[in-house]
Amino acid sequence: EIIKKGLPRRSLVQRTHSPKEPRNLSQKAWTGATSVDEDQCDLMVLGTPTGSSSSVSMKSSNTPGNALLHATPNTSSAALGKTAKLLPPTVAGVDEASERLRNGQLLAFPTETVYGLGANALIESAVVSIFTTKGRPMTDPLIIHIPDAAAALDCVEFDAVGLGGAGMSEGRAIFERLTEVFWPGALTIVARAKKHIPLKVSAGTGFVGVRCPSHPLAQRILAACGVPVAAPSANRFGHVSPTKAAHVMKDLGNSDIAVMNGEDKRELFAVPTCELGIESTVVKINEETREVIVLRRGAITQRELEEALRRVSGKSGADKV
Repeated sequence: EIIKKGLPRRSLVQRTHSPKEPRNLSQKAWTGATSVDEDQCDLMVLGTPTGSSSSVSMKSSNTPGNALLHATPNTSSAALGKTAKLLPPTVAGVDEASERLRNGQLLAFPTETVYGLGANALIESAVVSIFTTKGRPMTDPLIIHIPDAAAALDCVEFDAVGLGGAGMSEGRAIFERLTEVFWPGALTIVARAKKHIPLKVSAGTGFVGVRCPSHPLAQRILAACGVPVAAPSANRFGHVSPTKAAHVMKDLGNSDIAVMNGEDKRELFAVPTCELGIESTVVKINEETREVIVLRRGAITQRELEEALRRVSGKSGADKV
């Protein structure tokens, strides 16, 4: 049996925060260098190290609700005089949005979960502008958005080979399975960041989350810009996550950003935005401890994750979850 006998029965999905007020993930949660409690984060054992037994246990990152170090919002007279620019969901609008991202400017764009405030993840000054615009703690890592799994592998890395020096590593096999089942979609996967990813993105942890959104407008923008896009929700820190362009304009309308208007139904990409209305589920692949840890519950349930991972091959010691 993979699931340990005697574990208390409980709902697989328990909200520890309102969907409209998502729990922010601090650098401690990203690294796992923290104590745990059962209420906020789930742990799923992927494989069995030699001489030990397999089990599924519920653990969590005991992350403080508010970090102590916040970025200082840009309240200079020049910044306050700025007005966000609304872009139409047209070919021309996508081209302008993509150019802004390549040049290190900020863009709010819709996904299937909520609107994100994006910047070129490879330009450190652009990444910092996300924190200052939102008033977000610098200790909260950012999620990188990419158009496909191949682009994600330009941002994260896994062990080169499996146990015994043969085949695909267990962590890479888990990544391949999760992306096959859930991407494009509302799953963020945290793994070791490649060295060219600025430390500001990972809050100095060396780990970064990657996600491939399913909304066609987000897909079009990410493919067109050709750079990884770091993007938390497009709102002031602590405010409700936006599900419409109007929400972004109300909260960040005096900022030097562009906002892709996904609700403009007259235009080319007239597809409903933010239909899920809650953030992505965040999981971390920990190759050292051979675990997948759910850092944040969201649109993808633990049951769905467990079901997907039951099919992972046991070649490198990873049996079923």
